[in-house]
Amino acid sequence: MNIRQKLILKLINEREVKTQDELGALLNENGVSVTQATLSRDIKTLMLTKTRTASGGTKYTAGAASGGAFLGSVISAQSAENIVVIKTSSAAAPVVAAAVDAMENPLILGTIAGDDTVMAVAASSEAARDFAETLKNLI
Repeated sequence: MNIRQKLILKLINEREVKTQDELGALLNENGVSVTQATLSRDIKTLMLTKTRTASGGTKYTAGAASGGAFLGSVISAQSAENIVVIKTSSAAAPVVAAAVDAMENPLILGTIAGDDTVMAVAASSEAARDFAETLKNLI
């Protein structure tokens, strides 16, 4: 997880951030210039979701990968060449693989799930290392 992504998590935890434009403006206020495409990728990577607020609106929240059931199931993540091996609790691998697939990360080509292990195939060794590091930082 890079500094920008950590700031995104901090901002959405401290404020009711309703839109991507609002999030981009907050990042700019904090000295981080970001394009819409980069911000979209960060939202997918961090698995941010929109949840209902008490007033009936919506806001960004840290989704499953940032603290929910997904993370509760992930034990470790390690890269090996262009593969990320994700160890999970028993019987959780299919759910974790589905969550990784749902991220639609262009650098992850696909996943294979067993009972307690997911293999995510990355486009390169560097992409595998980055994705494994992101998962490690989240767990």
